[in-house]
Amino acid sequence: MDVLNEEEEIKLEINMLKKYSHHRNIATYYGAFVKKSPAGQDDQLWLVMEYCGAGSVTDLVKKTKGNCFKEDWIAYICREVLRGLAHLHAHHVIHRDIKGQNVLLTENAEVKLEETDYDYSGSEEEDDELNEDEGEPSSIVNLPGESTLRREFLRLQQENKNRSDPHRQQQQLKDQEKYKQQLLAERQKRIEQQKEQRRRLEDHQRREQELRRQQECEQRWPEVKVSQRKEERAVTKHSHFPQLCVSFIPASSAKPEPVRRENARKGSVVNVNPTNIRPQSDSPEIRKYKKKFNSEVLCAALWGVNLLVGTENGLWLLDRSGQGRVYTLITRRRFQQMDVLEGLNVLITISGKKNKLRVYYLSWLRNKILRNDPEVEKRQGWVSVGDLEGCVHYKVVKYERIKFLVIALKNSVEVYAWAPKPYHKFMAFKSFTSLHHKPLSVDLTVENGQRLKVIYGSVVGFHAIDVDSGSVYDLYLPTHIQGTIRPHAIIILPNTSGMELLLTYEDEGIYIDIYGHFTKETVLQWGEMPASVAYLQSNQVMGWGEKAIELRSVETGNLEGVFMHKKAQKLKFLCERNDKVFFASVQSGGSSQIYFMTLGQNVLFNW
Repeated sequence: MDVLNEEEEIKLEINMLKKYSHHRNIATYYGAFVKKSPAGQDDQLWLVMEYCGAGSVTDLVKKTKGNCFKEDWIAYICREVLRGLAHLHAHHVIHRDIKGQNVLLTENAEVKLEETDYDYSGSEEEDDELNEDEGEPSSIVNLPGESTLRREFLRLQQENKNRSDPHRQQQQLKDQEKYKQQLLAERQKRIEQQKEQRRRLEDHQRREQELRRQQECEQRWPEVKVSQRKEERAVTKHSHFPQLCVSFIPASSAKPEPVRRENARKGSVVNVNPTNIRPQSDSPEIRKYKKKFNSEVLCAALWGVNLLVGTENGLWLLDRSGQGRVYTLITRRRFQQMDVLEGLNVLITISGKKNKLRVYYLSWLRNKILRNDPEVEKRQGWVSVGDLEGCVHYKVVKYERIKFLVIALKNSVEVYAWAPKPYHKFMAFKSFTSLHHKPLSVDLTVENGQRLKVIYGSVVGFHAIDVDSGSVYDLYLPTHIQGTIRPHAIIILPNTSGMELLLTYEDEGIYIDIYGHFTKETVLQWGEMPASVAYLQSNQVMGWGEKAIELRSVETGNLEGVFMHKKAQKLKFLCERNDKVFFASVQSGGSSQIYFMTLGQNVLFNW
């Protein structure tokens, strides 16, 4: 291909690929490079596209017995092709060359349209010429030391180059000062309201207990058969998950649950197998596993139905599908944070004395239990992500088909992205060093599906980084609180196109957009200082305090339920999936036990 003579056409073609190939049914464009030819010959432009190992539909038909597909295969391929075309048509792009040779399949039978011979039909208001400030597309020439994969990711930041101007920052400071006065006036009022609400809930709990004891006396049978007693003792003996004595009080409850339902639940054994059977009671249940860990449990992640547990001195697997057996996987290593990505066959961790970011292969961990694959045992079971040390916190964020890993270090934030085969690892994408405030927690949002913004919390408040420009600005500084603060969870609110946040810190939470403007006058106020805060899939936020676990609406901050402790204890959130929430307690001597809470369907969505 003559690059010089067809430069404008090539630019248009590559821009089409960069803009519209990021769909599950379109072969992804990764980059381009120029292959130099000997003197007297034209240079060649090579495009790097997604590898589709199964070949085209035409090739597959020729290799299939009878040279034809089954009807359900044809239906599946047609459906996926139509989805890809719908994506192109939604962006005013016509493919113009749909045929078997241009419909590719991956080794996992994913259907991909090979993008070729476009015709673009935009609106009359769109400017077809390239922006002079943008220059030539970065993927035309592969500059030395640059990664084509990285430039592929840069297409996420090419549109809407709006910068946060000084006027916006001045307005933000004015809003914060105005709101500071409002917070100071309302903070004490909210605290008093919380105390009064907590007092009413405790009174309700005492009345409920008295009523239960009364009804138990009235309904107690004069005698119990010996066989029934033996059966009850057998259930207690074989139960690996003795029930934790707590009380749940829904915020809108008008009367206590009938005693007979409570008694029926006490005599049951929790079914930890992945079935869809729910307990009879609508009230949540809290159970604890029998295993006591000798050191503090710091993190956990679900691997299938089982639980990977990270402690001060090792990694363990808690078998939830069998008899509750615990397997030792790694010893003498501290695990601070972890996440399982089963689709990538990896376990991401912050671990070790130097808090390195290390990725373990799940197949290697599985073989440490089963011992059935000598080849896997010979391989190294982990790989480090870059040379990162002193990691404080990370977050995995999936955008379209790209998995980003944003990492908070001592004085910087790093952004990595998962590179598929043949790399099969996280590769460096962006780095923001010498930050004025040390990041303690971090997250990543995609503004309107186009611009990446890093959100991080520090001891003075919350801040944002525009990934494209690298500009850092303050989102919210709670100046009404004297001294430093402790940031909890950064929650990107659903159905807001990545624009609105709930920032939780100390015993509060505020609603704000990614430019620092308040979106709601509501302030989430916990009844006590939580040690841990987590966002649940049920669109609720949960806080773990020493006296109670509070469940609140993420949209309004309203209290929706309280789980009262019998005695004060330190609890820490671990992980959650569907209607199960896992957390750990720290007991005297540094030992820990793991609890799981099963929230009934009615409790999650309709009190």
